[in-house]
Amino acid sequence: MRGGDRGLEEVTRLASDTNKFRTPGLRNVALTAPYMHDGEAPTLADAVRRHVPGGFFTDLSNADTEDLVEFLGTLTDHRFVTDKRFALPMKACGRRL
Repeated sequence: MRGGDRGLEEVTRLASDTNKFRTPGLRNVALTAPYMHDGEAPTLADAVRRHVPGGFFTDLSNADTEDLVEFLGTLTDHRFVTDKRFALPMKACGRRL
């Protein structure tokens, strides 16, 4: 538990939900900084490093980290993020955004 954030327990008040967090998918992850559930990692490399040591990865070199970040960058769907049909609307609920 970092920063006192107990995860889903803060919503449900169930002890069994302590340290449970909803994890988003990785599509377009290179475009969604900051990272981690509380935004504590400003870059993908920082997010990867937060899992070493003692986390998901036990031994990850700088080259491995760079390779993993490069791979995550390939999950960016450039057609999706540049298609105006998927852009934020100019207006919502009768108000200009």
